[in-house]
Amino acid sequence: MTQFAKVYAGALYDLAQEEQLDAAILEELELLAQAFEENPSYVKLLASPLVAKEERLQVLNRNFEGKLQPYLLNFLRILCERGEMGQFSGCVSEFRARYDVQHGIVPAVAVTALPLNDAQMQALTKRLEQATGKTVRLKNRVDSTVLGGVRLEMEGKQLDGTIKGRLTELQGRLSAVTL
Repeated sequence: MTQFAKVYAGALYDLAQEEQLDAAILEELELLAQAFEENPSYVKLLASPLVAKEERLQVLNRNFEGKLQPYLLNFLRILCERGEMGQFSGCVSEFRARYDVQHGIVPAVAVTALPLNDAQMQALTKRLEQATGKTVRLKNRVDSTVLGGVRLEMEGKQLDGTIKGRLTELQGRLSAVTL
């Protein structure tokens, strides 16, 4: 993440929190991020120096005025005016990180061989919340190299409960045993 994204998203977050709009703006930011990911040509248009700045701003206004929180629309205008629309995804990440810290939310990823179903996700989330005393926002990532079990990535740590991880641990224990 760039320093630009940290500064600008931080400023947006501070304003949103002051106005008690942080949750609403986060929701809209994430919806926009998804829409921009699905339509990368739209972001290219908004970032293109070949299109006059006034035209790019008109495109934003036509598409989002009255549909987004005014602070968020102004934020998009600033990014567009400065030719920094490419920083948008970093801004979303920084806003989300600040929101999570402020609200005691811990992001976590469960890496598995197959997708976890809803009941498994809920059970794992509940256990993690009990263990940490925090709200956990759990995502599941499928990795075909995982033979079985779960590897958790949370707060900069990995908890490896995969078959491969257990076998590696067992191998280490066995090699430490002297006969």
